[in-house]
Amino acid sequence: GDTKPRSGFRLTSRDEALNSGDYGENFVEGSGLQSPFLHFAAHAVEDWEMPPPGEGDAMTRDELALVRAWIDQGIEWPESSAATVVTTTGTLSGRVWSVDGNRNQFRQLHGFREDDSVGLSAFSLRHPTPEGGLWTLDGSVWTHPEEYRIAVGYDAPEGAWFRTQAEQWLSFDSTTGGYAPDFTIPSFTVPGRFERTHNLFTLEGGIRQDSGPNVYVGYEYQSVNGNKASLAFGPAAETLNGAYTQRALRPSVRNQENSRHELTLRIDSGESEKLYWDDEARIEWVEVDEATAESGSFTPGANAAEQRVDRRNTWDSLRGSNSIRLEKNLPRRWLLSAGHSFSLMEGQSVFTENTVILNGNMAFQGPLGQGMVLNQHSQMGNLNLHGGQWENGLSFTAGLQFDWLTQDGSGLVVPFPGAAPQSLDSGWDQTRFTESLSLSYKGLKKQVFYADLRFQQMGYDQSEFLETQVHRLTEATHHRRQYTTGWRYRPNAKTGLHLRARFTENETDYDHPIDQKFSQPGNGYSAFLRERDLDTLDLEARVSLKPHSGWHIESHYQWSTTDFSLSTDPAVDFAGNSITPGGRIDAASYDQHSAGSSISWSPSPRLNGLIHGSVTHWDMNAWANAFPGVTPYRGWTWWTGTRWNYVLNSRTDLSAWYNFSAALFDDGTSGFAFQEGLDYSWRQAGVGLRHRINPQVQTFAEYALSIWDQPSLGGAQDFEAHGVFVGLNWQLQVSGSNGDSTRDDER
Repeated sequence: GDTKPRSGFRLTSRDEALNSGDYGENFVEGSGLQSPFLHFAAHAVEDWEMPPPGEGDAMTRDELALVRAWIDQGIEWPESSAATVVTTTGTLSGRVWSVDGNRNQFRQLHGFREDDSVGLSAFSLRHPTPEGGLWTLDGSVWTHPEEYRIAVGYDAPEGAWFRTQAEQWLSFDSTTGGYAPDFTIPSFTVPGRFERTHNLFTLEGGIRQDSGPNVYVGYEYQSVNGNKASLAFGPAAETLNGAYTQRALRPSVRNQENSRHELTLRIDSGESEKLYWDDEARIEWVEVDEATAESGSFTPGANAAEQRVDRRNTWDSLRGSNSIRLEKNLPRRWLLSAGHSFSLMEGQSVFTENTVILNGNMAFQGPLGQGMVLNQHSQMGNLNLHGGQWENGLSFTAGLQFDWLTQDGSGLVVPFPGAAPQSLDSGWDQTRFTESLSLSYKGLKKQVFYADLRFQQMGYDQSEFLETQVHRLTEATHHRRQYTTGWRYRPNAKTGLHLRARFTENETDYDHPIDQKFSQPGNGYSAFLRERDLDTLDLEARVSLKPHSGWHIESHYQWSTTDFSLSTDPAVDFAGNSITPGGRIDAASYDQHSAGSSISWSPSPRLNGLIHGSVTHWDMNAWANAFPGVTPYRGWTWWTGTRWNYVLNSRTDLSAWYNFSAALFDDGTSGFAFQEGLDYSWRQAGVGLRHRINPQVQTFAEYALSIWDQPSLGGAQDFEAHGVFVGLNWQLQVSGSNGDSTRDDER
């Protein structure tokens, strides 16, 4: 294409086709058999197949013969100056949904409101210039003013270019809380809607030159405003079997008014066989203002909340960073690269907490944070060496990275009204080294062996000080080792096999030189932790089959298992009761099995379809000295779908699709936490018709069905929705030459 070509390869003109690209010549004029373009299209070069397997159908034998003949006969190409083609495309569509049930759950899953909406769901304009530039206009506009996207730009192979975009969209959350069937009121909802408005504005441009330097300047603004569901559910009460019982069922809401500005300046040397470099500087401003309301009730069976806890947090920060990267090509296919970056950040925050007794019209001020300041400074450097691929099929990559981070926070905390402010100080210093080594061997025919080793060592010091209450100092070291090996085998164009194994070890050792609470030795989380280990084994197999020209099968299986263990000191609660005897503890184990397939089938030239799906089994067991609050869980998730297209005649196509996803989880035999588990299913189906009025214009009509069923919430989230889509697509081209313009009905 004209903009952002992959690997620098363009087919927009004969000169570009013959000379562009990052990997040498593509065509040998007069010899199709010697042209790399034909080799890649014929899937004759392993790992260079175009299109890549699974991303599109390869050229047929007849198409390859036609391309070869075209190259053999001299690559005839129309002169680009003969005509300027202006292209306009668009889709005018309307949608209407009827929802019976939980409308907020429908909005969260589908990402839009169910009410009527009409608009240009997509439109574009492409206008080339005689100088080789290209003006573009893209976007979408709906009757809802909250949904739109407009992008305008100008691009050219060399010289100045720019692009600007403004976009706004909505996101939604469900307003339903938890569920307890033995409560008088089994589930609670928040009235109204949880929805947020997102805004994005970008302006970027620069100067592009083949010989460099290239300059890029960009500005980006993002914001989000509205209400978001919070996972902090408030308490509800009930009397069960004569005992007062409290559970977290009431949903809470968080109001967000957040924004972010970012300014970027980048300069690079352009394409160079000697030394490539680029330098990028960024400045980022962030403003966060969030207020959370969490409601609670302490009267058994109460419907209305009796109290509300209001929390507010504001955050403003300014971050500046700069990074530089160097690349140097060396003899015998070696590439050396290095980089360095640093960043500085300063932020300020204020938080408040208030408790409101709703039925008593009273309010109590909670903790208050004043003048909270956070400063952060980081440095990072890396050195990388890549070699190959050499004649023996071997490739080699090695890298070393060092990064250092330090941050400190300070401020004043008022624990309750009338109390004297207490100073708060915290600090974090972190040093990390990462080493990597990768090997790839393609010396055996149609096979690839590879191995990857990654090691990481990290040390950090963390301090916490809250005047006379808390004083802690923690020192920790962390080691991470990851080993990956794999084998890819493609005996022919119809069969492929990929096997991969990965083992990861994580070890963290803790030392706590200082741990005090109220001037007494501390005794609890996290200062009683001494060691934490996490080991993960991951195995994966992928198979690709194309037994017939009308069949293509992709299948995979993955198994992952993780073991968690830790060591602690003995710990007791404030009453002197033992929390943990200390020593080595097998904390948890986690297993996941996942399998899936994708099958595309074309039984006839008129009919083609796709069937795909996956199933995953999860199994988590956790232990904390027999405490039942850490509960195991196990369960399944499924997903399957199919889509079929049928060519009724030369102008009309029919389509139908069906998707099904579900989950079923429980906590085994513990009976502690997931009393109802997680049980849901989501079914979607639809049929559609497309009719071509002429080669440039087509109409479409679709009907869709969406059903959500969740027994584990007692039906509070359930809905059944029916939708209808109608629209008009067009693609018109106008050719102009020497001031004349004509409609190009052939394209």
